[in-house]
Amino acid sequence: MMRGILIKYCERKHAESFQKEGVVHFERLKTFIEQESKNGEHIIADVLEGAVYRNPGPGKTTVTITDPTGKRFVLPAQDVQYNFTDSAIENWGVCSFTFLDFEKDFDIIERDNVHATLRVKPSICKELQALSLGSTRVPIIIGAGAFEKRLFKYFHERQEAVRWGPVRYYSLDEEENISSEDYQEDPGKIIFYKSDGYAYEREYRVGLVHPINKKGKNISLGSLTDCVKILDNPGILKNMRVELSDSKQR
Repeated sequence: MMRGILIKYCERKHAESFQKEGVVHFERLKTFIEQESKNGEHIIADVLEGAVYRNPGPGKTTVTITDPTGKRFVLPAQDVQYNFTDSAIENWGVCSFTFLDFEKDFDIIERDNVHATLRVKPSICKELQALSLGSTRVPIIIGAGAFEKRLFKYFHERQEAVRWGPVRYYSLDEEENISSEDYQEDPGKIIFYKSDGYAYEREYRVGLVHPINKKGKNISLGSLTDCVKILDNPGILKNMRVELSDSKQR
C-alpha cells in the first residue's frame, strides 16, 4: 500500500464531481501528444508520451545517401535522436495524479512516540504551482491507500484490464528510455515513462489497457468524500498539515 497522498489538479466543477461521485476522467495518450505538438502546451502535454526514445550519440548512427547514379555515401550522424509510438498504445486512456511520499516529500514538524505532524516541503509546493495553470485549477487531496482500493475493486468487478503505478523519468541525454528487450517483453509499460523535464510532477498514473475515443472516458467510483478533500486554492498546500499515528504504539 502507498504511504503518502495523491493530489489531482483540476477545475473546481470537476473537483466536486470527483469528490461527490468519484468521477475519474481518462484521456488518450495521443491527446497529450497533440496538445504539445500543435499548441506548444508543455505543462500537462508531452510530445513524447508513450514513446520509445533513442539517442545513439555521436559515432553510433550513420546516414546513407544515394546519388542519381546509384552510388551510396555513408556519413556519420551527429546529435541524432528519434522516437516512435505504438499506434494502439497511443490511444490508451490515462489519468494522472501527483504522489507525495510521506518519507521523501514531507518535513516533520512535530513528533513523539505515537504521533507525527508533517508538511509538504516548500520546494515541492513551489514546483507543483505549475500544475494549477495560473490558479485556474485547484488541488484535490486524496488518501492514496483508500483510493487505490476503490480503483482495484472497480476494475476487478468488471474484469477490465488496467495498470497503475509511478512514472519513471529519464534524461534525454540517455541512449534509451527503455531497452528493446524490455519493450518487446511488455510494450504496455511504456506508458509509465516520461522525460525528466516533467519530474517535478511526481506522477502516479492509471492506464486503461485498451483504446478509448477522442472525447476520453469517465468512470464513477461512487462517493469519495471519506478520502478526498478539495483545497480552495493552490497556495493552501504549503500550509497543509498531515498528522500520522502509529497504532502499534497505542
